[in-house]
Amino acid sequence: MDVTRLDETDAERLTGPIFETQVHRKAGPSEEFGDHGVSMSEIFFAPGERTAMHEHTVRQILYVTEGEGILASEDEKNPVSEGDIISIPPDEPHWHGAKPNATFAHLSFVILDENGEGSFAVEEPEGRRSE
Repeated sequence: MDVTRLDETDAERLTGPIFETQVHRKAGPSEEFGDHGVSMSEIFFAPGERTAMHEHTVRQILYVTEGEGILASEDEKNPVSEGDIISIPPDEPHWHGAKPNATFAHLSFVILDENGEGSFAVEEPEGRRSE
């Protein structure tokens, strides 16, 4: 049995096509389950910051740990807050981030594909704000 204490884990600034703003992550355990790996991390957003519109090749589960945020698809924006659980189907373009005047954090659970990946950006990273 492994216990990972996220409060004792250093946060790292995320970079790449999905994370070009002040988004930080505390990496949790990644484990192998059958033919796939599962990745868990806690993601932190400064007020108004969000991810780029992106997709995952498998389902993503988010659990909101603090603050107020927005989870948006191409068709809708949903307010979310501490205690909410969000299930995002595979291949659904979406973004998530903090409301303009609030911080926001969530746990993210993603099953990784055979290449150890599970997501990709579908929009340009410049100028993203969760308005």
